Amino acid sequence: MALLELNSKGPMVKILQSYLKVLKPDLVETISGEFDEATESAVESFQEDANITVDGKVDETTWAALVERFEPIWNQGDREFKQLLENVIAAQTLAESAKTAAETG
Repeated sequence: MALLELNSKGPMVKILQSYLKVLKPDLVETISGEFDEATESAVESFQEDANITVDGKVDETTWAALVERFEPIWNQGDREFKQLLENVIAAQTLAESAKTAAETG
């Protein structure tokens, strides 16, 4: 999965901000799809709470911690959201693989 950090943009940032808006509502005001300073601060706060490296960047470790903390919040009706997230992550991974393959020839 691609690293998300300050100035990243796109649907994965929206998903991140959605998670953070639930887990850190006092730090995330909008879900814009742009990884801004407010998103970075929320990520750092989350990382501190989760006892993982605090760097404001969202890597595999931070995603795993987000999903682990968020999962108990889901109810039966939110299985669709979880499936959607998994589909988006899979699509992004596939797109990144295709891009890498195209670049390497």
